[in-house]
Amino acid sequence: MLASFIFFTFMAMAMGSPVPSTIWRPHHRDGSNFFSSLTGTCSLNMSSIPSAANFTSTLPTPTGQRLQYVAVGRGIQNYTCDSSDPTATPAPVGAIAALYNANCVVQNYAYMIDKIPDLLLQFSVNSTKDEILASDSPNLLGHHRFGNSTTAVFDLNTASHEYGEVVAHKADSMKAPNISPAGQSPSANGAVAWLYLLPSAESTADTTSVYRTHTAGGSAPATCEGQKGGTLSVEYAALYWFFKK
Repeated sequence: MLASFIFFTFMAMAMGSPVPSTIWRPHHRDGSNFFSSLTGTCSLNMSSIPSAANFTSTLPTPTGQRLQYVAVGRGIQNYTCDSSDPTATPAPVGAIAALYNANCVVQNYAYMIDKIPDLLLQFSVNSTKDEILASDSPNLLGHHRFGNSTTAVFDLNTASHEYGEVVAHKADSMKAPNISPAGQSPSANGAVAWLYLLPSAESTADTTSVYRTHTAGGSAPATCEGQKGGTLSVEYAALYWFFKK
């Protein structure tokens, strides 16, 4: 019964229909039970790039590469604030996210894939960094964290599989489109940028490029005014596209 209502809600959003005012609450705080109802076991080496991946018109095109994995990232973007200077701009210090395998969604419901980050952002993570990184489910592709403020790590090893680790750096970016979901109130400060990342020599996975697109939320407020200092976490969701030769 719950799975049917979840799927109806997702379909309603995907087709632009009003969503019922009574919103379901996922049993897992990170929404993994919702995603489990939409995914299964699909080929991990897709030969063609779906039309949903229209981000290549602005970011570099993955020429000579094929789509390896598609994941929905759900977690938090972290920033630091200096409490002594309320006019200072929050400094980004990376992200923490669970990566849900969306290969089956892309194959079977490609026209819906760009709606999922906005939908999942409606349900609060309410989890700490350690809880997010410890999360596990049958449809989990892996976890995303930062080695330092400029080094993104995609750990694609779980209890179910070992696909390696992608250690990557930003090679290009673009501002999220104006229609991107701004985020959860009261932190609706805009969607974080779309990114093009290239793996470094430390990577153990055979991934050759990663794109972060269709972002929802994640941006920090313009200044540190009203912040107590320390780490400021802002919830976000996004699509991650992994390519290989």
